[in-house]
Amino acid sequence: MAWLRCSALTRYSLMIMLFIFPVTLLAACLCGLADALRFRSVLKIRPITLVVLVGQIFAYVLALWILSLDPYFDDDGTLTRIEGHQLWFWALEIGGWFAVILVPALLAIRFLLQMALRTIR
Repeated sequence: MAWLRCSALTRYSLMIMLFIFPVTLLAACLCGLADALRFRSVLKIRPITLVVLVGQIFAYVLALWILSLDPYFDDDGTLTRIEGHQLWFWALEIGGWFAVILVPALLAIRFLLQMALRTIR
């Protein structure tokens, strides 16, 4: 593959979402679990935790869906199909980059909706 010939720093910077995305997803799940245990109800989980959790899950599902639509990539001029067991890892990488954009956008939308509801009341 072409990315194997690039420098180690470039290779690891491309794969950083393979580590950051699961850690942030786990952190959001743990925060939700801590809220559920603290308040003794799933209904009292903080909305920000739910927005982050839903945004990350949606980003991963979106990446998996996009990759399933077109599972081919260009490998040095040769069109190569992504195998099924590699598709999950590719979706993890791409979903992480989607989450970088999607989660802050969802948080901003939530904030703007709150501000709009406060002005209406």
